[in-house]
Amino acid sequence: FLVPFIHSGGFKKYEAKIMHAPRNLCVKEDRQIILLIIDPQLDFHEGGSLAVPGSTADAKRIAKMIIDHIDDIGEIFVTLDSHHKKHIAHAAFWSDKEDGTGKAPAPFTSITYQDLVDKKWFPKDLSLTNHCLSYAKKLKAAKNNFDLTIWPDHCLIGTIGHAVQDDIHAALRVWSEKNFTKTVKYIHKGMNCLTEMYSAIEAEVPIKTDPSTTLNTELLKELQTARRLLICGQAKSHCVNFTTRDIAEHWLKGDAHAQRSYKDIYILEDGSSSVQSPFIDFDKISQKFLSDMREKGLVVTTIANAFDGIQQ
Repeated sequence: FLVPFIHSGGFKKYEAKIMHAPRNLCVKEDRQIILLIIDPQLDFHEGGSLAVPGSTADAKRIAKMIIDHIDDIGEIFVTLDSHHKKHIAHAAFWSDKEDGTGKAPAPFTSITYQDLVDKKWFPKDLSLTNHCLSYAKKLKAAKNNFDLTIWPDHCLIGTIGHAVQDDIHAALRVWSEKNFTKTVKYIHKGMNCLTEMYSAIEAEVPIKTDPSTTLNTELLKELQTARRLLICGQAKSHCVNFTTRDIAEHWLKGDAHAQRSYKDIYILEDGSSSVQSPFIDFDKISQKFLSDMREKGLVVTTIANAFDGIQQ
């Protein structure tokens, strides 16, 4: 909804109209409304290397929500999937020949622990063989019961696909200018090449020597101050799913936990969509996620209803 303004030059007029409204001094309030946007990056939107069908429409709704509720949203956190080319979940990491000269796995290939034992796949860096065997075994034994999935290269650091989608980025600029004592807080995830990180809270298999893969207690504490936590972004089947599950797992722990309820967490159902694959029904995974969260007590709702019951 904002992109045509940018391309036509009209956004400056639109932005100026917002900017000349009275600005918020933004004295930090207790129990604010916090917006958490998960991985709203170009590679997950139309034209991106791992485009999620429906994501661009989601982004327009998220952007409009930010503008419409610019005075209601106290803090905004944005997670950014951030990868190197030779990541363990990218094809460039692997070969079907031990000398590294063979074929790389196709996108959406699953690599199991047994595949590695049977020498169907080899890390191109053979010094990582033991790590890969251990990783695949731990990944399957972990709470999400995953095999390693090979994804199309996406959100490579420094590429256009790593950038925030235009509509959301424009709305974040407007929010930042209006709330001029605050900044959008960006959280990078996935930069360690040797583990996957669907959740912004913790890697699937944390690496003890890399704190960026272990439980992000600082982020959890920030989010736990929310009067209402609104969660949206991409993709519902993956990073929204597993980030939300981790937040819920820790929501009633820590300081001032008696003030918190699962009903403080709102999942914006029309603010995210599911990855599509010819091999796996990710829509089914998304529905299981939403069902589990409803059962736990979280609120699954639409963007239009995200601010219901909030006293202005």
